[in-house]
Amino acid sequence: MCTAPDEAGAATTTLPDPDYPLRVEVHAHTGRAYHATRDLSASCAVLEASTPYACTIWKQFRNETSWLDREGAETLELLRALESARRKKVEGKVKETQIAAADQTMTPEVIERAWDEVRRKERSPKEVRKWAGLQLDNFEADMARYVVTALAHLRRERSVETQTRTRTQDQSDSISEVAYTGDSAQNRKGNTVQYGGADWAAFASLQSNELQHIRTYPELLENQIRIYQVLKGRFSKNHAASQRSTRASNTVREARDTRGGGVEGQHQERTSQIRENADDGVRDLGSVVTIENVRTALSVDPGNSFGIWEVPLTEESECLGFAVYPRPSFFNHHCSPNVKKVRRGRALRFVTTEAIRAGEELCISYGHAEEMSVRERQKELREGWFFECRCSRCRKDMEIEEEANAELVRLAAKVMKMCNH
Repeated sequence: MCTAPDEAGAATTTLPDPDYPLRVEVHAHTGRAYHATRDLSASCAVLEASTPYACTIWKQFRNETSWLDREGAETLELLRALESARRKKVEGKVKETQIAAADQTMTPEVIERAWDEVRRKERSPKEVRKWAGLQLDNFEADMARYVVTALAHLRRERSVETQTRTRTQDQSDSISEVAYTGDSAQNRKGNTVQYGGADWAAFASLQSNELQHIRTYPELLENQIRIYQVLKGRFSKNHAASQRSTRASNTVREARDTRGGGVEGQHQERTSQIRENADDGVRDLGSVVTIENVRTALSVDPGNSFGIWEVPLTEESECLGFAVYPRPSFFNHHCSPNVKKVRRGRALRFVTTEAIRAGEELCISYGHAEEMSVRERQKELREGWFFECRCSRCRKDMEIEEEANAELVRLAAKVMKMCNH
């Protein structure tokens, strides 16, 4: 019998029991990879993640999906607070960072110098307050929302860890039983909050593709710096305090207008509490908005994220956004995969497509490359995932292509020889 493993077990390289279907091995050229611990039949579910660690839905598709509704009230409040930074008019944009990325080759040194300049500027509280007024284009705003979902999870993890350290064991045990209002924190390991079987450590351990991504698209460095500046400016403690003060004044005026309570007064009280909780979330998020954390989130997206596609999947399906599931990201690519991914809502399930022997690597296909020619596949994977595919199918197809080209050369030489006679 083949059943899907639980997420918490999938989060470690040690096996929960001898029958666990997967183990993680580290390869010199491809990094971490999943291998079968025993013979597996076709249609065997080997891994399941109920929710991503971080995700975003592109603005034009947001009304067509309820993906983000399951993130919980606090995260949704943070995303709503961020929306006011979205630029209303795209034309006439002013680049705030002025890196002139197109005029220089992107190297690690160039990237670090740009971020060092941001570090220098953020020492000034006045400068950070200015960042709260910066505007983001649609791409930047959608990427900032992705970063916020990741940082909201990190903040919640640290909050639980802090509470655990300051309480007795009995009290900390009771904390781990408290249900979060969203689906993201459904499974916990001890007192560690997990999302789809993963935590920030697993998320941050994914391969960074920052350099390759920025070298391919140099303008991304400006995008990423502006995203950080907006998050730092809008979720800093000073900005949250200012917002809270403004709302408190409004609440006093509204309280005077409602005079006397009743149903309307009770509604006002509930509204005030919601606002207070939202301000607390904004203030607390600021503690994890650091250059290092934002760069980490943005660097693991390329090459590790899964597209959120319209279902049922057809040639006309559009990509609605993307999500990062840390544990499933350990699957390497193969152009003839032996595992397929099946999406149900926010959950991803990975199922074998054929019988697999113990010790064999389990691979999925990145994107939709299976039906492409070998040259098309190589281009797709190089530009989208930053690696040259050397799977057995690509090697075989390249050999066939080289043999065909060699045969054409021989035929051409033969024709030329005949013509010369």
